Amino acid sequence: MKQSEQSVCLVIGASHAGSLLVVQLRKEGWQGRIILIGAESHLPYHRPPLSKAVLAGERSLENILLRPEMLYSNNQIELRLGERVVSLDRAAKRVQLASGEALSYDKLALCTGASPRVLPMANDLPGVFTLRQADDVTAIYEIPVQISAVLGRSTMQVSQLLKLGRGAVVELDRKVGEAIDIYVNNRLVARGEVVVVEDKLGVTMTEIVKSDRA
Repeated sequence: MKQSEQSVCLVIGASHAGSLLVVQLRKEGWQGRIILIGAESHLPYHRPPLSKAVLAGERSLENILLRPEMLYSNNQIELRLGERVVSLDRAAKRVQLASGEALSYDKLALCTGASPRVLPMANDLPGVFTLRQADDVTAIYEIPVQISAVLGRSTMQVSQLLKLGRGAVVELDRKVGEAIDIYVNNRLVARGEVVVVEDKLGVTMTEIVKSDRA
C-alpha cells in the first residue's frame, strides 16, 4: 500500500467493521493519519447486547465496548465521535461534516452499516421505539410504567359500599400467605407475596405469568 506519514485514511462509521479496520490498518503498517468518524458520541460497541443484556439492565454500555479508548490513542487513531458526514466529494477527495468542517483524505472506507426499516406510522404510535443505538435504550427506559399489586377482591352491594368510612375493614377473597396478582400497565405479569423492607411494604415476585399472546 503506497502511502506516507502525511497520508490520511478516513473511515466513516464507528461500527464493528470500522473499529476493526482502523486497528488493523495500523497493524498492517499504515503510517499516516487514521480518522474514525461516528455519528454517535459513544465509543464503538457491540450492538446485539442492546436488545438483550443492556435492555435487561444486566450490562452497561461500558461492558460492551468493542475496544477500550486507550487502544485507539495508543495506535494514534483519531476519534471523531458525535460527527455526521453530510456530503462526499470523490473527485476532490473531501467530505463535509454536519458541523461545517471539511476533511480531505487519501483513502476512504465506508463502514456505516445498515439502518432499520421504520414503520410509516411508527412516529405516531406511543410506546413504539426503534432499537439500534445506545441512546434508544435510554429512551425506552424513560417509558412510564404503572405497577399495581392486587391484594384481593371483594363483592358487596352499592348501598353497603356507600356506608364505608375511614377505618372500615373489607373482607377480601385472599387469605394471609396466599399469592397476590401483580400488574404492569393493567396486564397480569406475575404473582407474588407482600414483604416488609426497612419498615416499608413491598412485593416480591414468586411466579411469572406467561402471556397467551403470540
